[in-house]
Amino acid sequence: MDARNALILLSEPRRRCGILQAGQIAGFARNFQNLKAKAPSSVILALPMDIRTKLALALVGVALISMLALGTFSYRVSADLLQEISERQLDALAEAKEQDLLSLVEGWRNDVRLIRSRTQMRIKLREFQVSSNPQALADIERILKDALESTDDVVRIVLFDRAGKAIADVGDSFGPTDLSTDLNDQEARYSGLFVIELPHLVFQTRVRLDDETIGGMEIVVAASELQALARNYRGLGETGETIVVAESSTGQLILLHGLRHGDLGPILTTPPQYIADAVGGIEHVITENVYDYRDKEVWVATRSLDDPQWGLIIKIDADEEEARALDLREQMIDVGLALGAFAIVGGTLLGFFLARPIRELVSVIERVQNGETDLRANAKAEDEIGLLAETLNEYLDKYSPAREEPTRDDRST
Repeated sequence: MDARNALILLSEPRRRCGILQAGQIAGFARNFQNLKAKAPSSVILALPMDIRTKLALALVGVALISMLALGTFSYRVSADLLQEISERQLDALAEAKEQDLLSLVEGWRNDVRLIRSRTQMRIKLREFQVSSNPQALADIERILKDALESTDDVVRIVLFDRAGKAIADVGDSFGPTDLSTDLNDQEARYSGLFVIELPHLVFQTRVRLDDETIGGMEIVVAASELQALARNYRGLGETGETIVVAESSTGQLILLHGLRHGDLGPILTTPPQYIADAVGGIEHVITENVYDYRDKEVWVATRSLDDPQWGLIIKIDADEEEARALDLREQMIDVGLALGAFAIVGGTLLGFFLARPIRELVSVIERVQNGETDLRANAKAEDEIGLLAETLNEYLDKYSPAREEPTRDDRST
């Protein structure tokens, strides 16, 4: 009898009991014990991996595969969520910078309105145009110089008469200037810029007295506060920066401040596409395949100002933004290794625990082989192992040597 038939007989004693004689129990045990010697070589190679090892490996394998799948999914979801949060923060920072920039421009316009509203200047301007009184002109120049000194960023004030002719010019001289003829009565118009060390912004406005237009004014502002705004890197980390760009009357893109990581000069001859987009009125957030003047990949948020027509760019290095996702991945790897070690230990112990009843059955068979024919398996478990133990006990009870029928010689005595 080979080992396969022996195992079938063990699991089906009631159907196969008539085949065996009581004296074959020891032979059954010997056949089971000699399975290695009679089995093919492939089976011999597999035998050292007992059921405890198989259960432990199965439990550990399932646990590790599940943790790997869960960890990969969790990392991708978390990384995408971190990127979405970073994009929203970058967009919100661009919005905040845009409001700061608009407030700055509005402050310059308020300076223009404050200067044009000086009553004595307007009275003297009308008087000079009526009488050409030199004293009126001297008073105008004195008033304009006082206005120039009372403001931080205003560097030049030019006053025009009704005909658009300049009659007073105080402050730094940057060459001749012309007053626009299409100005509205209350308008403080931004009319352009030029760069001499710092960007200088030009504003023009009408001068009115008693509901009558009596002249005009051009005011030049040095954009030093714009430099301070661009150099405020709060919220931009170690690599982020703010870029403000304007388009000149000749179509050139002019950088209105210095840069954090280098110096490109005021005129951008070959600007990146995202700068052209900002000046052209396109507002978006880009996080892929965008490179700055250092040839480094960056994340960019753009804003476009209507008045003045400037472009605002907030950018930060992609490496810095992606560092949080990389830190998350390293932490998840550390946690995964710790959980993996726990799964290996726990799976091994659980495999040994689940395989213990089967090992006890094997021990009973081996001890029966060694002569302990009155030994029985523990059949208290209410599962398949318990049913197998109960079946083995019934088999041993029925074919135990103590219950063998008397032989012919015994009956004749």
